[in-house]
Amino acid sequence: MRRRESQECGGKIERLIHDGQPVGPYRIWADDEGPGIAMTRTLGDLQAKKIGLISEPEVQHIELTKQDKFMVIGSDGVWDVMSSAEVCGFVLKHEPKESVAEAIVTECRSRWDEMNKQKKTNSKIGDLPYLKFGCDDITAVIAYFTFIDELEDNYFQQQRY
Repeated sequence: MRRRESQECGGKIERLIHDGQPVGPYRIWADDEGPGIAMTRTLGDLQAKKIGLISEPEVQHIELTKQDKFMVIGSDGVWDVMSSAEVCGFVLKHEPKESVAEAIVTECRSRWDEMNKQKKTNSKIGDLPYLKFGCDDITAVIAYFTFIDELEDNYFQQQRY
């Protein structure tokens, strides 16, 4: 994260605290009430820009291998309620492949709804009355990889029959 730039803009970088222990990724916070944002880049988020987030992407080139089966692109509405490991497990066990992105979005929406129920309960009994309710945008795209030699093998196998 761009710690210095964020702090110069009035943001602070901390992790969520649960039962006195830090949990989850570091987040950039504008104030104590949140919401903290768990990413270093954002597009079109003027509030996040005020606390030091930028839109310039950080690009890495990664060479894929045959062990790489898919890539998941998701908005923070996904990553705020599901870990990378959970999402990968969801993709691996879900059939048909064509509906896995929709299933992830549905699961995330359910988790957001559950979080809001818990927040409302806490607020009604006087615990954590400052919690904000809502649901972030939830977008998921799954790209499945097929390698050229796999396509060639399938083609030649089909030609034999």
